[in-house]
Amino acid sequence: MNGLNISPRASALAGIIGPVVFVTVYTVFGLATPGYSPLTQVISNLELAPYGWIQQLNFLQCGTLIIIFAVGFHGAMPEARPSSGRRRSGWNRTQRVCCYSAFA
Repeated sequence: MNGLNISPRASALAGIIGPVVFVTVYTVFGLATPGYSPLTQVISNLELAPYGWIQQLNFLQCGTLIIIFAVGFHGAMPEARPSSGRRRSGWNRTQRVCCYSAFA
C-alpha cells in the first residue's frame, strides 16, 4: 500500500464516477433487454442476456473504481495512533481500506 500514490481528487472522482456509470449502464441495458424486469430479477441476470458481457464489464469497472477510491481515501487519512501503547496502526489501516471499499 505504501507504493501506491493516488491523488485524493482522482480517487474522489473514481468514487463518484464508478457507481453513476454502473447505475446508468444497468438501467439502460435492463430497458433494452426483452423479458428483464428489475422488480422481479436481480441485476446479475443481465449477464444471461445475449450481450451479457456488457454487464460483466460494468461490474468490473465499478469494482475497480471503488477500489481506487478506497486506496486514495486511505492514503489521504492521517496515520492512526495506538491508544494503549500497542502497535495497532497497521491493522487499523487495513480495516479502514476494507470498510471504505465495502461501504463506498
